[in-house]
Amino acid sequence: MTEHFVKNSDNGEIESRWHSDPTWSEIETCIRCLDNDCCSSLSLYRDSEACDGAVADFEINGGDGTCQMHGNIGEKYYHYCDEK
Repeated sequence: MTEHFVKNSDNGEIESRWHSDPTWSEIETCIRCLDNDCCSSLSLYRDSEACDGAVADFEINGGDGTCQMHGNIGEKYYHYCDEK
């Protein structure tokens, strides 16, 4: 599994961090950092060598009371959106 966490800095630059084989604790930490502003996206990939351009198996977007999740399981696509 690979985790991809995106953070927008105050100066407008995007920090993109890839992490192979994250623990559930590390994934939970990233989810808790989502703030729907600077930190608004976490993508998970089954492929441990995923990189830019890969299609995520599961994504969480939002934070600060909003949440959008989507992902694929086999041939099925799932989507959930919970907004303030």
